[in-house]
Amino acid sequence: MNQFLHLVFILISVLHLSSAEKLIRNHRTKRLAEFPTVNSSSLIEKANLSILDFTDNVNQIFVETNNDREELIAHFERIERQLDGLKDDIESIHREIKTLGVTAGYSVHEVEIKYCLSTFRQYLEHPDDEHARDVFYKQAATLPKHLEALIDGLLGQNAFNVDIMVALRNAIQCHGRKLNQKMNSMMGIVQTGLWVYVKYNQMRNISDLSRSSFKKSISESFNKLSNRLQGEVHKCRTNERNIKEEMRRVIESKSASNRKEVAETLFDFLVDKYDTRKWIVVILPQTGSKNQIYSAQSGGFHTASANGTFAAAISLEQTLSPEMSTQIDAHLKNFEFPMETFSNMNRFPIKLGYSLRPKKEAHDVHKHLIRHLAPLRTNSQLIIESLVVETPCTPSMEKIKDFVSIVASNSTENMQFTNNGTCINHMVLVVPALRPTLIITNSLTSAAISDSPSSERLDWQCNLNETDSDDHRSNLLRNEFGQAFLSVQGDSSQEAASIILESEWKNSTGQRWRFVDNQLKNDFGKCLTAWKEQSWYLYQYNCHSDWAGQKWYRHGFQIVNGFNMCLSYEGKKDGKFMYVVQDLCDSTPPFLWYDWDSVCWEAIITLSAAANESRALRNEFSKSYLSGYKDESWAKHEPWSNQPGQNWEFVNGQLRNGNGKCLTGKGWYVNQVDCMDTASAKTWTYNEKRQIASDDSYCLGVGNTDGFIVYNYCKDDPEYRWWY
Repeated sequence: MNQFLHLVFILISVLHLSSAEKLIRNHRTKRLAEFPTVNSSSLIEKANLSILDFTDNVNQIFVETNNDREELIAHFERIERQLDGLKDDIESIHREIKTLGVTAGYSVHEVEIKYCLSTFRQYLEHPDDEHARDVFYKQAATLPKHLEALIDGLLGQNAFNVDIMVALRNAIQCHGRKLNQKMNSMMGIVQTGLWVYVKYNQMRNISDLSRSSFKKSISESFNKLSNRLQGEVHKCRTNERNIKEEMRRVIESKSASNRKEVAETLFDFLVDKYDTRKWIVVILPQTGSKNQIYSAQSGGFHTASANGTFAAAISLEQTLSPEMSTQIDAHLKNFEFPMETFSNMNRFPIKLGYSLRPKKEAHDVHKHLIRHLAPLRTNSQLIIESLVVETPCTPSMEKIKDFVSIVASNSTENMQFTNNGTCINHMVLVVPALRPTLIITNSLTSAAISDSPSSERLDWQCNLNETDSDDHRSNLLRNEFGQAFLSVQGDSSQEAASIILESEWKNSTGQRWRFVDNQLKNDFGKCLTAWKEQSWYLYQYNCHSDWAGQKWYRHGFQIVNGFNMCLSYEGKKDGKFMYVVQDLCDSTPPFLWYDWDSVCWEAIITLSAAANESRALRNEFSKSYLSGYKDESWAKHEPWSNQPGQNWEFVNGQLRNGNGKCLTGKGWYVNQVDCMDTASAKTWTYNEKRQIASDDSYCLGVGNTDGFIVYNYCKDDPEYRWWY
């Protein structure tokens, strides 16, 4: 008997947990600042908690089968209080069902179950009253009929009555949260009837319900109900097409002086209208030079500005596994804000040499973060959304909260952190979003597309922190701009041999590098060396512990030396060689070095499987995507960040992105223009060589150190090939 009850109510618990997508976990990376996240409990969560508390009461009663009368009465009183808390919902269900003319299919069964509960109470209070006992026994014997009728009605399996769940869905105008709430209330009635019927069987010793066909039927029905409820709620999903204008109107209705109130009002609006999803809302003062506040975010965020306020909001539909959350947390711990070099001649007091400082611009930090997330995205096959806020300098993590207000649904997966140091001026929000976006490798592309480069080396796992002693892959250093590996020229062991980039990974002695005691040493035992502060090219020399030009350490993707300069690629070929240099630190591609191979970039992102819809265009050489951002006039190639400006389609020969902008060649580079301006917007052809060619026979390519798209003579090289 107890086994049966345990199974039945575990199934009920699963039903409500799955419908609300409850996961009591709110992850933050360990070194990150905690921001004021307001956990707003929606009505559905309150209803679920009532039902779950009620279920706990039922399970508690049946922990021991020999409860005395006082204990049973006390438990029943708690159950009745729970049911009384659902009274308003149940009355509204009555009104809606009555309006739809399906009262006979529901109300009579609810009345009979409640009446049976009251007869049981009467019997418990008067155990020696045979009449009370007989009335209860007679009423309880009818419970299976009423329970099955209610369950069949909710499943739409009653041939003689209306589908109760669909009728309710239509009556509340397909409001998913309300449907969940009302279903929970109905299930409170069903659970009450089940409890009483099981107790009745115990008292009469009629049958072993734990092995009965009734128990099997109930189990199967609850599984069906769980799946059906999720399906009906999914049908009620509202698209987010007009959300930017809706956000703007909400912001305009509130005073900008109280950002917390604006955040909560906007959050409540989004949770109510787009009720099948969880939400995170971020409110800032108006971004721009006036307030010295700036932001950069990936494409999953909706943004709006009004009344001196900037808002960003993102919806979530699913939760992560604990393992995936742990993996993301661990990966974010290793993120380093990018640095730049500045001359000490420009500071007071003036002195010689150079110093380092964090890069300030939100866009630069965000692009750096996107690169950091790339291998994690490949491993997890997730779209990971992110937002970076740049504020004036603050002395502490607490003070940055004066600029940033965040409101989030309960149990929302998100990671928040700031930079460190005496100037705290960046807040970062990372949101793993399990969306129905497809992430596929080149090996899984359409059969109409030939095998892509390196497809034989594709592997979902980037093995970021593993060392392969046979392959030595973990010892490579690959430059993003050159897409080539740090190497000794000629693989020579000679003193003063030049350091270059080689496009081919040969796993040679001069290509394998390790950081040892703040030096960068190759397998010849030689150290990477900048002869002096004014030197440009780099060489290998015997290692000396006190030589600033041999001091190197990794700072994220940057590699910094003792002169506060960075390892870089000069960006051109001298004959067949690509020389490596030291230069003033920056976070542009020539300064970025990866200790994982390009296989970690070999993920093609597509938002649609349909051939005639917009898709991403990824450059074969740089592994980055054709990008046109709203706040920039020039087209670039950037890592994937789920931006509308990274989705393209050919429309009447024009190449149009998700922001409604089209491309035109302008000098050596490519500009975004209004698509209606046919005099400016060029027409393009995607040819059999995977080139994007204009009518003037020029092609889109990569090769600019700052990431601008090059408009040049067409070449059959990887720099001019685009995968679509």
